[in-house]
Amino acid sequence: MIRDISSSKHSGVRSLFNEHFVKNGIVKTECGKFYSLIFDFRQKGDYEDFIVFEEAHVGEWLLKAEDFISEIEKVIKNELINTGQ
Repeated sequence: MIRDISSSKHSGVRSLFNEHFVKNGIVKTECGKFYSLIFDFRQKGDYEDFIVFEEAHVGEWLLKAEDFISEIEKVIKNELINTGQ
């Protein structure tokens, strides 16, 4: 573990992500907003009845997810370099 932070709940992970990475400027604000947006849609998809996601929206989310993953990969590499791992 690079940083000594963890949560047993998905909502806790979102809070910690925003607190430790977005608010500190390690991850772009847009990535934090996207993570929150997609988290909310995941919650709806898992826990609400009869949720339908429009194909156009899903395609847009997929492109943003690719950008999000690239950003997180950069952060991980930087964290590893900074800790000598």
